[in-house]
Amino acid sequence: MNAPPSPDTLALTVPPALWRVAAAFMHILHSLFGTPGDLAGQLTLTLKAYQLTASWLRCGEAMMRRLLLIEAQSFAKSDTRTRPRASVRRTHKPPCRPEAPATWRVSFRCFAERHKQLRPDARQQTGDLESIRRRAPKTWRSSQALAERYEALLRAFNNPLALARRLARQLHATPQRAYRMLIAPPEARRRIDHYAELSAAAETSAALFNTS
Repeated sequence: MNAPPSPDTLALTVPPALWRVAAAFMHILHSLFGTPGDLAGQLTLTLKAYQLTASWLRCGEAMMRRLLLIEAQSFAKSDTRTRPRASVRRTHKPPCRPEAPATWRVSFRCFAERHKQLRPDARQQTGDLESIRRRAPKTWRSSQALAERYEALLRAFNNPLALARRLARQLHATPQRAYRMLIAPPEARRRIDHYAELSAAAETSAALFNTS
């Protein structure tokens, strides 16, 4: 995996100790599941392995949303104005090559959906994968969707400020959405070090967006 971001690339809002907690968590993910490419390369997972991987990713996403929320609060409304983005023509999403996760078209979802259920990715891109799906028993799941979420989480971790700036622009416009970033699975409390401290700081940032 890539090296953790260095302190000089981060805003000063989040204490460096909490970013070190995030780095430790990302190393745990790597030790458990390898890289996103490794996960994608498995093609399918047993239901038990799929659920375990998804559970750890939900914890990582909850952790990253809190960190990004705290960082976003450091950007004043005047600092987040940008020129209108040119329209981008949408093209067919290419298949994810396990050996090249840097080429995947993924993005980190900052706003959690409380009732969204994880399910196998239905967008299989190649005949080989589709053939595997047809032959696989129902107790197996595609690894692609989880691999994409893992890669998006890793990119957010390695380049948090660019994402935090865009997030700040959204939250200054719709501050009530900040509370959606505090959604987390119950197991996050025992898997993320200093979880209470991180959550308290994120809750303060959410309140500040809603009172500014």
